[in-house]
Formats: sequence, structure tokens, C-alpha cells
Amino acid sequence: QAARVQRFIHLSGILAATMGGDSGPAPKRPSEALSLIPWQADAAVFTGCSLLSAFCVVPVVMAVDKSVTQAAAGMPLSQALKTVGHDMVTRPVAVLRSAPFWMVMGVYGCTYGANNLVDVASERFALAPATVTSMKLIGATGAYTATSILKDVAFAKMFSKAADSAKEVKRSVPLSVYGTFLFRDALIIGAGFILPAMVATAIKSNTKMEPKRADKVAQLGTPCAMQIIITPIHLFGLNLYNAPTATIGERVHAVMSTYPQTTGVRMFRFFWAYGVGGLVNKELNQNARDWTVGRYASETRGNL
Repeated sequence: QAARVQRFIHLSGILAATMGGDSGPAPKRPSEALSLIPWQADAAVFTGCSLLSAFCVVPVVMAVDKSVTQAAAGMPLSQALKTVGHDMVTRPVAVLRSAPFWMVMGVYGCTYGANNLVDVASERFALAPATVTSMKLIGATGAYTATSILKDVAFAKMFSKAADSAKEVKRSVPLSVYGTFLFRDALIIGAGFILPAMVATAIKSNTKMEPKRADKVAQLGTPCAMQIIITPIHLFGLNLYNAPTATIGERVHAVMSTYPQTTGVRMFRFFWAYGVGGLVNKELNQNARDWTVGRYASETRGNL
């Protein structure tokens, strides 16, 4: 029974890392220092870390998601990426104020925020590791799934006729689109719960790579590799909205016509969001912990 619990904690930690940070446990602050740090300060500081981490990943994620949605509607992916990049360089303020920017910001702000606040709660209430990882699974993955589905449906409505018109298409979204996106995210979460540990074990068994490095390679590489399977499901969901009366053959053709290049850019997108973004989030959280101890409990730290 104990071995099963430890394996659950290990696998959960890897998935929580994929969604919000690092697979290792967050470093704890001394209990004496925590008693002097107001919980309001923790909530504000770590929410700020979540928003800053999200801000680092939004430009890349938004550019890819918008371009992929436009490509699924008929615009060449290269043209869509070029247009988004041009807008970011020449009209940065307009991009920053745009709805797509803040939709993506909401997805990753909620995802990193859930991860960070669970870490803070675990410090303050001395939660068991299994409880912490379960809370991260429910919080971080739940926040990601709900917000990403809403964002992708909104993008489909905003950019589905990008090749013909810049105006938002006002058409109801079939339940099949929501179902497809939910299946996509369930597959990401379900596969991510098993595959990173399996990949890490295979790397350790067949190479001389250090265990920590093998875990990191598996953590960063698995979400990217999973896009080979996840991307066509994503494109299928977009096609259900773009062409509600298409036949199965027409849908397969539409998906396969953009599948190769779309998979490549979505691999980069996931690496940036969960690799770069996760590492930035971890570093900001460590700096936040050091700052709160120094700001509110410097004498306590000096006596430890």
C-alpha cells in the first residue's frame, strides 16, 4: 500500500509539473518565518508570480493558437504566423489590449496560479505530499482544461473565417466541438499521467543520463511528442465548427492538409508553455519565498 502511495505521488508530481512548474516539491520556508508572514502577502505575491509567468508564455502561445485556428479555416499557416508576428512587432499595444491576448493570459494565469497557491497552502497547513499532488491535479489540470476549452471555442468563433473576412463569425458552437476539445485535454492529462514516468524509466535504463536530467527530459519532451496524437484531434474540433455539414472524408482531408506543419508549431508551443514557462514560474516562486522571509521575518532567518 505504501509503495502505491509513493508511486501515485511520483506520477502526480510529474503531471503537476507539466501543468505548472517543476516535478520536485516546492522548498519549504521555516515555520517560524511563516508565522510572521501575513497570508494576504503570500496570496498577493504568489498570484503575481503566476501572472508574470503567464505573461512570459502568452506571446508565443497566442501566436501559435491564433495561427493554427486561422490555418484550419483556410489561411496558410506560414502567412498566419507572419501576420501575427508582424502585428506583435508593429502594433504591440494593440496586441496587448486584444481579447486573444487576455484569453491566453487567463488560461496560464489560472493554471500557474492554482499550482502556486497549492504550494503555499501546503506550507501553511503542513499538508501531506499525496494531498498536495491531488490538489494540484484537481486545481492545475482543472483550471487548464476549463479555461483552454473556453479559449479555443472563442478562437474558433473569432478566426474561423480568417481567410475570407476579419469579422467574427456569429454561429452557435455545436456540443461536438466542446466534446472534442474535452477529449483532447483528457487525453493530454491521462497520457501525461503515465508517459513521463515511463519515458524517464526508459531513458535511465538505456542511457547513462543522470536520473534528474532524465526526469527533466521526459517532463519537457513528452508533452511535445504527444502532439503527434493530440494535434489531429484539435484540428478535428476546429473543423467541426468551420464545416458543420462536411463528410467524414472531407474532414479527414482538411485535418491532414495542415497536420504536419501544425504539429511542429504546436510542439514548440507546448515546450514554451510547460518548459520555459514552468521554469520561469519555479524561479519566480523561489525568489518570492526568499523575499517574503526577508521582508517579514529577517530576524528569524538570521537566527536559524
